[in-house]
Amino acid sequence: FIGLNNLEDLSLWNIHLNAISPSSFQHLKNLIWLRLHHNLLREITSNMFKGLLKLENLDLSDNMIISISNGSFDELISLSRLYLSHNQLKSLNSGIFSQLSNLEELALGSNELQTLSSGIFTELSNLKYLYLNSNGLKTLGPGTFSKLSNLEILDLGSNELQTLSSGIFNELSNLIYLSLDSNRLKSLDFNSFSGLNLLNTIYLSGNIIEIIDCAFQ
Repeated sequence: FIGLNNLEDLSLWNIHLNAISPSSFQHLKNLIWLRLHHNLLREITSNMFKGLLKLENLDLSDNMIISISNGSFDELISLSRLYLSHNQLKSLNSGIFSQLSNLEELALGSNELQTLSSGIFTELSNLKYLYLNSNGLKTLGPGTFSKLSNLEILDLGSNELQTLSSGIFNELSNLIYLSLDSNRLKSLDFNSFSGLNLLNTIYLSGNIIEIIDCAFQ
């Protein structure tokens, strides 16, 4: 891509792409949109997106991604939207999103995630939309959503959650939409939804809730 200094939008989706060499995009200094969805990529490596300092939108959905190396996104300091849904991710390294302070939307739905590292989203202080639906999440540890005070939409539907840690959402002061449908929740207690003062929509259908203990006070 040498010489394409003014390129702002690059579409490489649905071309059976299975690998990208390091620094392949380093000369695209003004790129804003990079579409790599519907390909055969299996791993995201460090330096794959080297030089893309102005990139705002990155679509990696509908690939076969099983791993993302530490530092893969570190140069994407302008990134606003990151789409990683419909891949085969089973885990995410702690700190993988640590440089994405401008990120507003993160889509991780339809992967194979069973757990999330505590504080994995901590640096995403501007995040507004987080999609974790259709994974295999069994638990959400304390601090999973810490410092996400700007989050407005959180989708946790179609997972395998059986319980909610007390106060798990209490830092989500701007949340307006929460989906927990189609999990395995059996009960809701007093602190299940504490701190969600702006919440106007919650989905709990498709669970096996037998006990509600003052959860909506």
